[in-house]
Amino acid sequence: IRDRYKLPETYNNAYEAQDAMRFHTRKATMLICLSSVLFTIASGNMTPSYNTFNGVTRPVYIYSVDLQEFSVNKLTDRGTLEVKTLVTNVHDFLYQMMGELK
Repeated sequence: IRDRYKLPETYNNAYEAQDAMRFHTRKATMLICLSSVLFTIASGNMTPSYNTFNGVTRPVYIYSVDLQEFSVNKLTDRGTLEVKTLVTNVHDFLYQMMGELK
């Protein structure tokens, strides 16, 4: 979804942007939302609680990472039960994740 400036591969139409986000969230088994309150809430609201792949139904896990406690708790306050929150610097989180994935 576009912000104030036109960037490549962004949507100017909010409905098209929501459809594109839904396309991806409906296929997800896990979301990691980093440092963006509005996109985290939007993604959490349009992500199903469970997905079925190859006949197996499993929950969709959502992780919200931000430095501000307000930001990470906003999605849980809206009733999304599957979300786990981490209050930390996103850079440090990504650095640690990169080290664990090597």
